[in-house]
Amino acid sequence: MYLTIGRDKGGSWVSVSEVRSGKSELYCPFCGDQLTAKKGNLKAHHFAHSNETCQSSVDAIANSELPTIDTFDVLDSNELKYLDRRQQYTHKSIFRWTGMQSAIDRLEVMGIIDVKHQFSPEFTAVVNNLNKLDPDFLDENYRPSAKLIALFEALSPLSNLEKKFQHTKSIASTTINRAYHKYKSTKWGTDLSKLDESQRYWLDAKHRKISKYQPEILSFYEQRIEAINQQTLYLMEFTGTFNGTDRKLIKIGKTGRDVELRLTEVISDLKHIAPDVSGKVLTVAQHCGRLEHLAHRAFRHHQVPLGSFTEFFSIDCRETVEAEIHKMSDTEPYRIPKALKIDRPSMPGRRTKTDNQLLSEYSEIVDQLNSGVGIRATARATSRSVNTVQRVAKALKRNNIGNE
Repeated sequence: MYLTIGRDKGGSWVSVSEVRSGKSELYCPFCGDQLTAKKGNLKAHHFAHSNETCQSSVDAIANSELPTIDTFDVLDSNELKYLDRRQQYTHKSIFRWTGMQSAIDRLEVMGIIDVKHQFSPEFTAVVNNLNKLDPDFLDENYRPSAKLIALFEALSPLSNLEKKFQHTKSIASTTINRAYHKYKSTKWGTDLSKLDESQRYWLDAKHRKISKYQPEILSFYEQRIEAINQQTLYLMEFTGTFNGTDRKLIKIGKTGRDVELRLTEVISDLKHIAPDVSGKVLTVAQHCGRLEHLAHRAFRHHQVPLGSFTEFFSIDCRETVEAEIHKMSDTEPYRIPKALKIDRPSMPGRRTKTDNQLLSEYSEIVDQLNSGVGIRATARATSRSVNTVQRVAKALKRNNIGNE
């Protein structure tokens, strides 16, 4: 996977499809190095750094893979393991392993499972007492914040308070949502409208996951989605002598530019294989370029190897593919989902602060954020929890919008 979007001098995001090949006036959104557009025939069009590729962009690209577009591995091993176990046993019957709890947290944030918690009677009293001392001792999930953990560590010679604390809250039950069963990969077929539904489900899930756990790359992830939203899914037909045989082939592809211009480019590329080749555009679907890989997967049994090209298919499936793409011609672009509301048991003594209270109480966080420091870096610099910094960041954003 490659870097496919950069930023101009004004800070606006620009896709590689919008610039000419060669040195550009765009910059890496992570290190600020000038970018060069690589738009050859063998690799996907992408940007390269003028100097050494920065590790920040490598990490961001790896963590912002678009499910069903860049990868079909939409869940990690621990998430899949829990879902597999949960379909066989009740939650309380599952033998715990390292990584299980964090996997449950991620699955809940993604909207794949619902979780019901239960608390011991002692826990309510603990929460009340801690809130009276300092509301930042607990995060939004009623778990010890970095601040409280530091206090635990200071008191560790006396007793293992953190371990005891963890046993006051447990999961009563979990439920796998029906949508997961409907949209998991084993259920995918050749109906593009259903594939579109599946893709939207997994894009939503990934967006919620990044919003919660990697907010520092959220803007980059959303811009990748915006760029793919601009691409058109097309079906072309080509006639020529391929591998010594006169035949017709179809091509399922995507482009962010004029489709007829793309047709000219494809014919030029094919002349190295079939000098007499000719072609035409059969149908297109705006905003559906994101479905290209799903379409390739759906009709993979009709795929025809053609040199280094992987987007060509037998003419036998043309009518079916054409009908499916035509059916998607009025499809709306994918929209970024709203935050998933996760039901939490209400706890006595837990009070909600106003935006003004947050901004006043955490002025050191406000100073860091206004200076352009990221969420996690601010948390480290101020010795506050990431959740607290995120709350202040949201309050600061709402306050700025209200003052415009």
